[in-house]
Amino acid sequence: MICVYLAKSHDVARTFLETTDDEWVAIETEYGDKVIDETHENVALALNHHGDLQYEDAPSLIYKKKMEKRYDNFIISHIDLDVLFGILWTAGWLKKTTTTKLLSKLVAMADIQGFHTIDSILETIPKNIAERYYTIGYLANSWVIKDNGQNLVDISREVHKLLLRIKDIILNGASQEQIDLYTKWFSEQEKAAKAHLKEIKPLCGDAANNMFIFRAPFSLTTAYKVGEIQARIIVQYNEQSKSISLSCFDDQTAELYFGENGVIEPLQKFFGEGAGGKKTIGGTPRNQDIQPEMLSAFVEFLFREYFNVPEVVDLTDKIEVTKEKTLIIKDDNFIKHHKDIISRLFKV
Repeated sequence: MICVYLAKSHDVARTFLETTDDEWVAIETEYGDKVIDETHENVALALNHHGDLQYEDAPSLIYKKKMEKRYDNFIISHIDLDVLFGILWTAGWLKKTTTTKLLSKLVAMADIQGFHTIDSILETIPKNIAERYYTIGYLANSWVIKDNGQNLVDISREVHKLLLRIKDIILNGASQEQIDLYTKWFSEQEKAAKAHLKEIKPLCGDAANNMFIFRAPFSLTTAYKVGEIQARIIVQYNEQSKSISLSCFDDQTAELYFGENGVIEPLQKFFGEGAGGKKTIGGTPRNQDIQPEMLSAFVEFLFREYFNVPEVVDLTDKIEVTKEKTLIIKDDNFIKHHKDIISRLFKV
């Protein structure tokens, strides 16, 4: 069985590697400006592509390199589909076929550019491949790590089971039951996006360019469209991971508002050097539990430092009283038409 350890900080990962004699593959072990790579003790291979390494290939594309051997031990900083594919390839669980390479490319594109950027591709590829992609994506996104607040966790058994299910879907296709599960899940995402959307703020007075502010029990960082309202930037508090993420629709948006390094700059200015990610999406330090009250403070910081202060867009007729403010929302005007935006609300 493969061995997988989750390390939430650079120091924790480094200390752990110093206590073992085994060879390890480090996958996305970036912690802000600090990275675990092949220069660290007992790291045979490192697959990183955040921060200064963000233009390196995603872990899911490791199949493009000639693998001299297979590996059994992995240290990671988090779980997503890109990390899981990196494990599958380096553990020797996948063979190079048209299907596995196409799925790996889709995973990499969604991870780097955002799922919202590959809608047109998913509409043109064979249906059975798209079904595989949706199903394994649903599995990865609905799986929750139970770390009990620990900074180093052995998640080998859970990841092994998850990878077996993903491998079976990749090789044999999705069952109708699995298709029904992800279809239901995606169909509920539009409702979830509406329910957890707390504010819409126009950027620099331009009503066509909005910021969505979410607070949700799971990630909605690809919900750039809710009904007919669109956003260019999303700020979200994730209640499961107790983290805040900042994401932009594309590179141009990130550079326009935050400069050459995109979202990394404001995240590190506010939360410290442990924050990080890629130009278009990043988050708070992996080893910090962020309190929800910080969401409003971070949004205020963004507008103070990077935008003109706008008026809050009203969303419903109902009055929702929170500890900090009262939001007035107009349901009639919020969702005029329900369009098929299932694919836009999926995160990898």
